[in-house]
Amino acid sequence: GGTGKDRARENRSKADQHAQEIIELIRAIPDDLRRTVTDLTCEMNARAIPTAKGGMWHRQGVYRLLDRLSDLGLEV
Repeated sequence: GGTGKDRARENRSKADQHAQEIIELIRAIPDDLRRTVTDLTCEMNARAIPTAKGGMWHRQGVYRLLDRLSDLGLEV
């Protein structure tokens, strides 16, 4: 295995890729169903939009996803 920094870089890369893969699914959610992070979280779970590990979305994960998309210059 690599160093912790190598693994962290790989994890960030995978998370960036996943965010880019699901952004269109998020954009397809009507604005009135994503007014708050809580609303968006519920709707992402209702639509079975996958997390990177295939689990359920939680508010903190959605906050991190939105931050990641913003850092990538992508708007939801």
